Amino acid sequence: MPYSTVHIGQIEGGHALNIVPAECVLEMEFRHPSEAPARQLLSEFEGIAKRVRTSFPNAKPITVN
Repeated sequence: MPYSTVHIGQIEGGHALNIVPAECVLEMEFRHPSEAPARQLLSEFEGIAKRVRTSFPNAKPITVN
């Protein structure tokens, strides 16, 4: 594949459509060509997540497996 992709496999959270959940888990995967450094892609994503967390200070940090 000549380009990087992001796949969101699962989104989990909440009990009803009209209730904001206390927690949401998003499982995603990055795939990238060998010449694209994975660390750079992850760093860009973490930067976006950091900006989002500043708007939601009670949000838990992301975990990377």
